[in-house]
Amino acid sequence: MYTNATSVVHINGHISGPILVQSSIRQGCPLSMALFVLCLNPLLYRLDQTLNGLRIHQRQRQSAVIAYADDITLLITTPEDIDAVKDALQCYEKATGAILNIRKSQALAVGAWDTTIPVMDISYNDEITVLSFKIQKSIARAASASWARITHMVRTQARDTYSRDLGLSQRIQYVHVYLLARLWHTAQIYPAPTECVRQIVAAVAWFIWQGQSSECPSQPCRRRGGRGDGI
Repeated sequence: MYTNATSVVHINGHISGPILVQSSIRQGCPLSMALFVLCLNPLLYRLDQTLNGLRIHQRQRQSAVIAYADDITLLITTPEDIDAVKDALQCYEKATGAILNIRKSQALAVGAWDTTIPVMDISYNDEITVLSFKIQKSIARAASASWARITHMVRTQARDTYSRDLGLSQRIQYVHVYLLARLWHTAQIYPAPTECVRQIVAAVAWFIWQGQSSECPSQPCRRRGGRGDGI
């Protein structure tokens, strides 16, 4: 891919001689992600074809693997699926040299799954994070946890940016580009609790109108059942 590519080592102000690079690619190369996907695809394909999976919405076939780059979520429905995952990983690790990092892996038992069943020494958790989303056994609690975090971030950012010398149009643009941009992705997954929506609207109005319509946001969004903060 590269012709006569070399690297040097810089230690304590001293630079080594050139070292010929005979494998891998340069850091930041645009081909990096495409090559990674091509390398990982055989493992994902085998898992998707082997595991039972779950039917999501009205899809014809059941889904067993959800992957985004190296963030992979497996939907295991039977103890036999665990053995299938082990076999697929052993084959892939032997072929590529890649190794699963157990310490960065988590398991969430949903429904009637027996938590005494070991899953490759991966610990069971009451909550896991998938692509920044909090996943729990209860959708309502998971949505509340995710929105509470986002609401706190929006309110904190609005408060920290409040004193900047911005005109009305600039404040509106800042709201669209920075404050609310982080909401749309989560809104596609979890419905926003009413209290969090109220606090986000209050924080945006307070920021745009420079505190003329409401008080400075200071308290985080509380989970369902809380009284809120009176903004």
